[in-house]
Amino acid sequence: MVQLPITDSDARSILRRLRDLNLATRLTIARGRNVELYGCASLDTPVERGVSYRVREDEDQAILRLEAHGADLDIRLEHAGQPDRQLHLELGRDEAGRALARSILARIDISGGNARDFEHFLRRLVRGLYAA
Repeated sequence: MVQLPITDSDARSILRRLRDLNLATRLTIARGRNVELYGCASLDTPVERGVSYRVREDEDQAILRLEAHGADLDIRLEHAGQPDRQLHLELGRDEAGRALARSILARIDISGGNARDFEHFLRRLVRGLYAA
């Protein structure tokens, strides 16, 4: 399967939609292991500076950072400002034109996806980060 390129603008559009989603939800990472996203911490920040979500696992609080570097995404989890987990995702397009992060099997229709689609995409990103 050939992966077609996406643009820097596409990557920023993904971040913009994830920021505006402002998701607060519980995610199952593995059997018996859950994390809670409790809102976007960067609602008023331009996506060019990244998107941040507050994360809690048990009593441990952290920041999930998503940044676009060209057409790729870097995701990291920080505790007290120090990186704990990191994941670099090369983005491309699948044959249907959706943005694709092949390494974690996540895809999203950037222009046609609804809030639920972006929630599902963010869940895949978080699970991929914890699996890395």
